[in-house]
Amino acid sequence: MTANKWDGLKEYFFGWLIYRWRLLVAVVVWFAPSVILSITAPSGLSKLLWLLTGLSLVPFIAICRYIDSNHPAFSPLATYGDPPGSSAIETESIDRYAVHVGTTVQDAMPVIVSPRGHSGILITGMPGSGKTVLMKYFLAVLRRNGADLTILDMKNGGDFRTFYSAGVPVFGGDLKDAVAVLEHTVITMRERQAVLGSAPEGVPNNYWNRSYEDRPPLLVIAIDEVQDLLEVDGVSKEEKVLMERASAALRQLVKLGRSAGVLVVAATQKSDGKAIPTSFRDQMSIRISGRQNTPEAARAALGALRDEDPRPDDFTVLPPDVPGRFVLAGLYARAVVFQGVYVEDFGLSQLLRG
Repeated sequence: MTANKWDGLKEYFFGWLIYRWRLLVAVVVWFAPSVILSITAPSGLSKLLWLLTGLSLVPFIAICRYIDSNHPAFSPLATYGDPPGSSAIETESIDRYAVHVGTTVQDAMPVIVSPRGHSGILITGMPGSGKTVLMKYFLAVLRRNGADLTILDMKNGGDFRTFYSAGVPVFGGDLKDAVAVLEHTVITMRERQAVLGSAPEGVPNNYWNRSYEDRPPLLVIAIDEVQDLLEVDGVSKEEKVLMERASAALRQLVKLGRSAGVLVVAATQKSDGKAIPTSFRDQMSIRISGRQNTPEAARAALGALRDEDPRPDDFTVLPPDVPGRFVLAGLYARAVVFQGVYVEDFGLSQLLRG
């Protein structure tokens, strides 16, 4: 058995235990009294109790399967803040690549993030704010819905092992690999643009204006800790050259990728002008920020906000003891606060295999 298959098997087994522990408790509660009585009762009555216990197994399994399938507390896709009965995964009734990322804190309305008409999504926040959990869920749904996904895990911390086990290309923190992936994606984007631009009269030359059947899958490049490609202070001369190439390719993808069906999803825990250059941030049309420590960090993450907009550095807006809460800017008329979907790795693996 290969290492990847073994990791996947362990992940599935322990995930099953985590999410089904309630059912294991139910088994004990259901059968323990019958077993105890069967052991202590006279022989004739004992046989009858064993028979009744065996017969009760059928309705017990049926009840467990129903609860397991319908009660949100038993689901590996359980969410924080979703209204009762809502689904963590959007259907194609809105858009194939639209993702229900959570619900607004103010009025419990669903927050739908769709890459349609966008080429860049920036997710920021302090360590522990939930940005990696949100990013992984968003990417898993995109992949489940047909997107062509590649991940650059610049800190190479193993957060994306579930994706790797599911066959998604995941590259570690090697700068040469990152440059190769980004420059190859630029070439692919140019090829797509050429094909779309040569469409016959009457056929849309914009990716998003074509039907699902008449366009290639959405091409997604996800970069965790993107500052490692943008912040050149203190690096060697060779690293600086590679980072400048990576930065140039990244900017091309964000600037020109929209009409070709190319999306960049970038995340960072460093929110300042060096880690997130203003010109790069402003090209990322959808910006999501978890908790920030200072007004300067909030501005670096989301750009200029109006006085009435919620701010990620305001602890009454994003309390430190509530992970998974974010401020979203650039998608609606004003910034909104939402509670993000929470999915463990076991749930992600089910999504990716779905």
